Amino acid sequence: MIKKFLYVISALTILTGCTSIGESYPGNEGHYIINSINTETANLNESGEVEISVDDIEVNIYSMLLDNDCGAIAYSVDGEMKSIDCLNDKAFNNCYIANTSLTSDGGKIIGLVQVPRTRDGGYDSFQRYLNYDLLFELNPLTNESQIIYQTEDKHQRIVGYNEGKAYIYEENRIYEVDIDTNDKEMLKEIEPYEELEFNWTDEGLTIDNADDGYHELVEIKQY
Repeated sequence: MIKKFLYVISALTILTGCTSIGESYPGNEGHYIINSINTETANLNESGEVEISVDDIEVNIYSMLLDNDCGAIAYSVDGEMKSIDCLNDKAFNNCYIANTSLTSDGGKIIGLVQVPRTRDGGYDSFQRYLNYDLLFELNPLTNESQIIYQTEDKHQRIVGYNEGKAYIYEENRIYEVDIDTNDKEMLKEIEPYEELEFNWTDEGLTIDNADDGYHELVEIKQY
């Protein structure tokens, strides 16, 4: 009986390239909603524009702009529109930046961009439409910007940022990644779900599935 079981495992390994029988998420399908990337995020002003304050400077962030000389993703200070150079590429034309996907750190704006495969994508789109996630950094005083972290594909999802660390959902686990050193630490293993919501609270990162009441809390270390 044991010998037959080993044969089955060997066959699965040959066919799938994996000895694990359990499901690994996020996968090709499913839906993962990032309600916030930090406890402190940007706001929506009275005009419905995304607005964030950095060192007492009010900055508006725009996305999915059409026929704009500064690119589809841009920002303005005192009404002057400027390009976010690291995102001034047609690959980001269909990316939507929500106020909850922006935070600030050390006088810089940190933003989550979910890059879709097709025009059907957008922020918090279904897995089938997603290509990869990235975090960008923008200094509104100097106009300098750069991509500070990028996932390999849609099987790694960025679910938060805090004090130089990116928080990644991958293979049913939550990881903390040091952006400067790329050191990676597993914080928690969670139940496999095709649909989850991630939210940052004063207690830490919460993970929920509304259908069956599943709830997890990942405590975040302060540095």
